[in-house]
Amino acid sequence: MQTAPRPAPERTNIDVVTLFAPPSLPDPDFEGSVTEWSAPDRAVLVVLPFGVDDDLLARLHVAGADLCVVAPTPAELFSHVERARRRHRRACRVRTAGDERLDALWRERSAPVTATQR
Repeated sequence: MQTAPRPAPERTNIDVVTLFAPPSLPDPDFEGSVTEWSAPDRAVLVVLPFGVDDDLLARLHVAGADLCVVAPTPAELFSHVERARRRHRRACRVRTAGDERLDALWRERSAPVTATQR
């Protein structure tokens, strides 16, 4: 029985969401869940039951996964959560800096033309 994915909360204190992939990979519904849970204020860690090909890994990252790991032990899981959190923060800083530059260029370009600039 297939159930609809649970909608991700808008704002929470959660900074890492860990999603356990089903053994039926590739799975479009699971990839949709990754997209639903990804957000600028939290990282998404995907735990895979087995190794997957590079194409599926790329799709999961495009969907919003910050880090994908294969069957970690319970002791390893905590370190992977920390790695996902660090990668997400680093990626957000890079995106933010790039967005600020792009916004500045658009503001400069869309500024009204003054008489001295004509």
